This record gives sequence, C-alpha cells and structure tokens, in this order.
Amino acid sequence: SPDNTGTWAPALAGAGTYTYTVPATSPCTANAIAEVEVTEQAAPDAGSNGTLVICEGATVTTAQLFAQLGGSPDNTGTWVPALAGAGTYTYTVPATSPCTADAIAEVEVTEQAAPDAGSNGTLVICEGATVTATQLFAQLGGSPDNTGSWSPALAGAGTYTYTVPATSPCTTDAIAEVEVTEQAAPDAGSNGTLIICEGATVTATQLFAQLGGSPDNTGTWAPALAGAGTYTYTVPATSPCTADAIAEVEVIEDTTDANGNSIPDCAESPPVILLPTIQVDAITLDNIINIAESTTNIMVTGIVGGDFSPGDSVNLISNNTTYSGTIDTNGIFAIDVSGQDLVLDDDWGIVAQIVTRDISGNTGSAAIIHNYNVDINAPIVDSNTATILAPVITGQADINEQLFIEIDIDSDSVTDVVYETTTDINGNWQIDLAIATPISGFYENDSYDTVLQITASDAVNNTGNGNIDFRLNDTIDADNDGLIDTDENTLGTDPNNPDTDGDGIDDGQEVLDGTNPLDPCDSVGGTPPANSDCELFIKNDVVTPSATNGYFRIFNIAYYPENTVELLNRYGTLVWNTQQYHNESNNFKGYGNDGKQLPSGIYYYTIRYRVNESYKTKKGYLFINK
Repeated sequence: SPDNTGTWAPALAGAGTYTYTVPATSPCTANAIAEVEVTEQAAPDAGSNGTLVICEGATVTTAQLFAQLGGSPDNTGTWVPALAGAGTYTYTVPATSPCTADAIAEVEVTEQAAPDAGSNGTLVICEGATVTATQLFAQLGGSPDNTGSWSPALAGAGTYTYTVPATSPCTTDAIAEVEVTEQAAPDAGSNGTLIICEGATVTATQLFAQLGGSPDNTGTWAPALAGAGTYTYTVPATSPCTADAIAEVEVIEDTTDANGNSIPDCAESPPVILLPTIQVDAITLDNIINIAESTTNIMVTGIVGGDFSPGDSVNLISNNTTYSGTIDTNGIFAIDVSGQDLVLDDDWGIVAQIVTRDISGNTGSAAIIHNYNVDINAPIVDSNTATILAPVITGQADINEQLFIEIDIDSDSVTDVVYETTTDINGNWQIDLAIATPISGFYENDSYDTVLQITASDAVNNTGNGNIDFRLNDTIDADNDGLIDTDENTLGTDPNNPDTDGDGIDDGQEVLDGTNPLDPCDSVGGTPPANSDCELFIKNDVVTPSATNGYFRIFNIAYYPENTVELLNRYGTLVWNTQQYHNESNNFKGYGNDGKQLPSGIYYYTIRYRVNESYKTKKGYLFINK
C-alpha cells in the first residue's frame, strides 16, 4: 500500500523504467523507492487511403485493394462492404489491448469502361459499289465505340470485322461483324435498232428483242409505242442502288416498194420460197470417163424437179469452168462439158446448180455434186514377129484389170476370136493361143501370110492395138541386114537393101529395136535422110512405173538429140526435167527430180527440140498410173 505522496522520475513519457520515491518523514531518514517497468503494445496500422481502377463489370479482389493502400498496413484487417465493383472499400485493423482505437483506411475503386464494338449487323449495297466505314458503322447494333477499325480492306460484298481495342486494365478487344450483300444493279441492256414495216406500230416485245446483252424485263418503254422513232427502256434502280438503267432502240420504217404499188413490200403477202430439186445423170453410160471421151465434149444430162419454170438456167461447174444451159418444159437439161475439164477436176465431181424465179418474183435454188470416175489408161498390146502360128501374145494395162482381147486373124476387120484375161500385180497380161480357151470364136491359123490384128479393151472401152506378123524359119538373108528374105517380103522391106528407109539403121536392127524399117523417122540412133518429115509423136500417154516398159516413150526423139523435156503437175509446179531425152537411157519412169515416185494423176509435158537451125515445141499431158 504505497504512499501516495511519492514522486516519479524521470519525466513521464512512453515505454521505459520509472522510479517512485516517497520521501522519509523525520525522524525517518530513508526515502522509500519502487520502480515500474513500462512497455508498449503496437497500435493497429491500416495504411493510408488509396485508389484502384478496374475494368467495367469486373469484381474487385482483396489483393487488388490491399495493393493500393499506402504505407505498411497490417494484413490482419478486414474490408467492408462486400467486395463487388466500383465503390469505396474500408480497411479496418482492430486495436489490441491496451490500445482501444481501431485503424481505418479507404480505397476508392473506379471502373474503366470496357470496349464496345456493338452487335453484328447486315448491309446491302448496290452491285459494283465500294462500302464505306460510315455505312458499316451505322449497321452495328447497340452503342459501339467509334475508336475501332475495320478489316479486311473495304471493297464490295463480304464480311467486315469491327475491332475496338481494350484500354488497360481491360484486356479483351471487342469485336462485331457486318455482313455486306449486293443488290443487283438495274440492267437495261445495250442500244439496238429495229426495222418495222411502214405504218406498223412497234410492240414492247419487238423492242425488247433488239436490246443487246441480258436486260432485266422489269423496265418500261417511253414514249408511248407507235411507229418509227427512238424508244427509251428504263429499268428502275432498287435501293440502295440509285441510278436507273437506260437503253434505247432506234426504230426505222421499211418503205421499200419494189413493184411501185404504193404499198410497202413488207405489208404485202410474204414471199414464197421456191424449192426446186436437181439431179444429174451418169456422166457417161458407166459414169466413167475413158480416153476417147476425155478428148471430146460430153453431153451432161439431168432433170430439175419441184418448183421450176421452163427456161430456167442450169449451171454445171467442172475444173473451175462454168457451163450453162436451160431446162425444157419437163425440167430436162442437156449441156456439153469439156471431157478434159472433167478429167482435170480436182475431185472428179461436177457441181450442178439451178436458180428459179416465178412471175411474182419468188426465188429458189438448189445444188448438188455428182461424182464420177476417170480411167484414161489404155491397154497396151505388144507387137511382135512370130515363127509359130499359135504364139503367146502379151501386153500391159492397169494392175489386176480385166481385159477383152479381140483378134482379127485374116485382116478383114472382123473379129474372129475373143479372149478374156486379167493383168497380174505388175500390170502384165499374156495369152497362149495354143492352149487358151476363148469366150467366143475359135482360133485357127495355118498361114504365115496372115497378120494378127489384136485389140485389147478394158471395162470402160479404152483400147490398145498391136500386130503379130509371122515368118518362116528360113535362113536366107541376101543383104545381110539381119532379116531373112521371107521376113523382108512379109514386112515389105527390100531384101537386097539392108537399109530400106535410108535412116542409117539396118532393117534387121530396126526390127530388134521395135522401130519401123520402112519409116525413116522411126529408128534408134539413126539419122533421117534429107527432106524427111519426122515429127515427134506419142503413142501412149500412160506411164506405169511398176511395168517393165511403163516409161514415157517419145517416138522419133532420137532424131533430135538436142532437146529438153519438162513435166509439170496440175498446179504448174516443175516436178521433172532433163536434157537429151532418150527412150532407152534417159527416160521418164514416173519419178520426180527428188528421186521419189510421183503420185498418180495427170501431168503436163513440154518437149522443146532443135530441127536444123530452129526449135520446135510439143505439149500435151500424160497420166501416171501406179
């Protein structure tokens, strides 16, 4: 029970040791002393006030709030009110006895607005237009921020994305889309023209048909439909398109009045289309042109049917040459056509055309091509001298060709016997008269004084002739010319003159050469006597490369060694030429200058040769038969 009359030292303050002294009362001399040890309980610390910004719509956390307190607050406090969004949150750290005052601090929480791109939208633009950012923004739903951007680059129809970037502490950008579609632009097509009959009223269907392109059918025409003039077709634009499409049709009236009756032709009855027909008969009896026919005019006949008028003109075209004639009351025509043109025609087809017109001026026409064949290869009969009365006769013709061989035994120009034969793969034929069976007549010859006159005919009546002379097997040759006298008597040569025709070649050699010992112009290597008339001539104008003797033979060419020969095809192109042509050693066998065999067909030759001091020219055509 201390006295309360004592004093404390040192001066009172905070924690420390304080001494309490009670002074002694006399006669007591010793003061009474006691000490109190003072310690401190730490005061609560809530830190200092702070602020916090959170993203709009977010819920704040204690960690976020605590991080915003100033100083070094105790972490033993609590927050009120319940954590949510924006607002003022109080942090209270309770006092520990003997402290009685709790520590309090506040954090003011505010929100950062979240980015707003609005909601998705749609937009319709006019076909071909480029969309604008303003158009797109206007189609966003809600209240979008205007700080966003659009992608991809603005163009036409498509999907465009609007992005508004987030502002910290917000982290997620806002996105919305606008789907852009196109409204088809109006299409009135392109301008056109229309011809109507004079006095007629045009129709919308007629006008529309004259518009070019693919116009819409929703337009209207102005002005009111009538006759000639310019009519405008307008297709109105459909929103958002604003420009109407416009095209024009210029209408012209047809005032043609061919018959002068003051009524336009187009207003009269429509013309009648005449429908004639035309037919061409076989060019020849067998529709095949032979050698004889190729050198004359051939009367081509036919008939016109259907619609025609007597006197109508018919044109026949062959080898680019036109032959014309008229039809009779029965529609029959007969027109002479050059056999040579028919042979030279590229495709062996004659074009027949008919054009007819009636008294009303109605017209019609028809044309056809009539095809035919050409065979101008004459069979060849080999002429020989035989020592037996039933010899083997030979010759050449086209490959695998059927021939009729007629023989006049007694030279009375009457056929005595006929054989039938076929050439082999080389074009050669032969008949052994000793064993062959004729199809008519009978071969019987018992005289060496006879000469067999032989004619070979093919299916189209091309003919070739040859002779077989007979001689006895005698050995008397008075003039030593290689021919026995009996043969010379038969031939008509002089048995006492070795060179009867005076061309420098013995009679016997001429027989071996196949030349005429009585003809001074027909020899191999001879020279015609002075004042002889030895013109060139061609017996057979068919060249058969596959035949043994199928070359081009120019009779009497040997008399004129100074010569040139040229050969052109039907197009006028030089295909072969030579100098000093010779039937045996330098002849044309169907091969061109390039060494290649020429195609079958007609070729044109030119022979130029020197006669004494001047030059002569001979021209013609030959046929190559493979």
